[in-house]
Amino acid sequence: MSYATDRADATYRRVQRSRIWESAEPADACRALDIDVVPHELPDGMYGQSIMSNRCATIFLADAIDDPFRQYVLSHELGHCVMHPTESTPFMRRSMHGGFIPTIEREANEFAFRYLLKQLDHETLLRMSRTDILDYFGVPQEYERFIIY
Repeated sequence: MSYATDRADATYRRVQRSRIWESAEPADACRALDIDVVPHELPDGMYGQSIMSNRCATIFLADAIDDPFRQYVLSHELGHCVMHPTESTPFMRRSMHGGFIPTIEREANEFAFRYLLKQLDHETLLRMSRTDILDYFGVPQEYERFIIY
């Protein structure tokens, strides 16, 4: 099991156990973990950013993105907050799926898929190909390598 998988599973269980929120969707997870989510106008091609300051986390999400990709970006930034609590991360950009991906970006991408896939019913997930998963979340095909079941 990878670090991203372990942290995604633990975060999902924590939000589920809290019973405060109706679901374990990324927005509910952020509320449960006291992470502020701020919609913000970001330049074209920039999707989100997480800022850590004095143990407080804030996620900025681009106004211009819609569900379901918005859920993926929020999960990605949630992954940074959970796995990299001492680091503010640069913006998640359209180009963050190319050849060289920094370790923390790879981990956040893996976290995002694992976290989102935990919300799907097991039977539904079994019927989905990797391409179906990418289409379901509105994520570019280049992200296929980050899918963790």
